[in-house]
Amino acid sequence: MAAGGSAALEWESEESNGGKTARSWLRTKANSIEGGTSEIQLNIIAERGLFA
Repeated sequence: MAAGGSAALEWESEESNGGKTARSWLRTKANSIEGGTSEIQLNIIAERGLFA
């Protein structure tokens, strides 16, 4: 985001291509959270299966 300057933070303008850079950056943050959530759920299922 620092490399893009203030234009990278815009959501809807011609200059920022409709906020594509900002939305992509935020999506990468969400992907890392979602990936951890999946791993936690699989871990819980595995533990309950082993100790049931």
